[in-house]
Amino acid sequence: MREVLRAFRSRGSGMTRHTSRRVWAISVLLVALATPLPGAHARAATLTVNTTRDTLDASPGDGVCADASSACSLRAAVEEANALVGHDLLSIPAGDYPLTFLDENGFPIGLAITERATMHGAGAGRTTVRGAAGIWSVLAVAVDARIENLTVADAEFLGIECLGISCHLRSVSLTRNGWAGVATVGARLRIEDSAIHENGFAVSPPFGGGILVLGSGEWGCDVPGYLHLTNSTVSRNGAGITTSYGCWQFNVIRIENSTIAANENWGVWLFTSANAFRNTIVANQVNGPDCTNTGGIYRGEVDSLGHNLDSDGTCGLADPTDLSAVEPMLGPLQDNGGPTPTHALLRGSPAIDAIPASECVYDDDGDPGTPEVPLTTDQRGVRRPQNGRCDIGAFERGCGLGAEVAILLPLLVVMRKRRI
Repeated sequence: MREVLRAFRSRGSGMTRHTSRRVWAISVLLVALATPLPGAHARAATLTVNTTRDTLDASPGDGVCADASSACSLRAAVEEANALVGHDLLSIPAGDYPLTFLDENGFPIGLAITERATMHGAGAGRTTVRGAAGIWSVLAVAVDARIENLTVADAEFLGIECLGISCHLRSVSLTRNGWAGVATVGARLRIEDSAIHENGFAVSPPFGGGILVLGSGEWGCDVPGYLHLTNSTVSRNGAGITTSYGCWQFNVIRIENSTIAANENWGVWLFTSANAFRNTIVANQVNGPDCTNTGGIYRGEVDSLGHNLDSDGTCGLADPTDLSAVEPMLGPLQDNGGPTPTHALLRGSPAIDAIPASECVYDDDGDPGTPEVPLTTDQRGVRRPQNGRCDIGAFERGCGLGAEVAILLPLLVVMRKRRI
């Protein structure tokens, strides 16, 4: 078992371009993970990164994150967490962390998380973990893990690859990844307060885009993929959300209080049997429909939980509170405050105050059998509701400074700096 785990870490806690594509091997890995390394510490550790260099841990499993020069790199912290038993915290300060380590064949490799951990950055606009050409995924997650308050960018294929039981992403920015910002392969993927933008332009659809939902096992039929997207923006990708591979009809998509807009092709590919939308905008894709379900015998439909909006009528919104084929009046994707970019609602948008406060709720645990809870902030952290009601989508237009001011503010700042 120890040899299997060591092989997965493969000298750098990452998978090569070739081995990472063999998704079926993850089942073998998970069996190995059930047996801890001899001598591994049995308590959770806090590992604080203090260098942006990409170096190996000198002695994985000794409870100390230190490379040969006694510095704690991000890769060394991942290696150490993988060798320890318990849910460890990897604290990553502000900075740019390029993955430059090469395996014995000269290939750059990403990071593989094989033991429960939380990866906590200083903010999506302050901490960036950066891939490079040749890296399949910046982060491959084989267990329960949380990734929060950082940016993952510039993988040749996938920003984050969720292969274990569950991945929880909160306040992250996934951008400029060649195939997709994030893919779940037979895992439960939960995304909150995040932006998935400008991914998926290195390959042709249907396999490029913001979020990819796949099943695992033979023909993708053994374990379905599961996506729960809340308070997040999916924008300016090759495509928005795509379900594919094998038994796609068993995958599950649940989208709440989110904005899916301005993607090059479709917004959401409804090729699953379970597609629940609540309080969500799907609008204004560039060259494709807001929703598509073409091909095959399994043509998904939206189970509307109320207060959704699409701009072209393709999502089949049927709840009396939905707005179908309605222009939402969105501003451009940009910094409107908060750690991740959003589309502001312009003055007069029909999405403003469209939701009664009592229905401004979300599913906080992924269990449809438990009651929803109130949603108290938008993607940026701005209070919900405003004026006694909530807005549709990831952005809550507050009283006081309007969205138009937020759009003009960056220009005013630049003009003032030039005057100074």
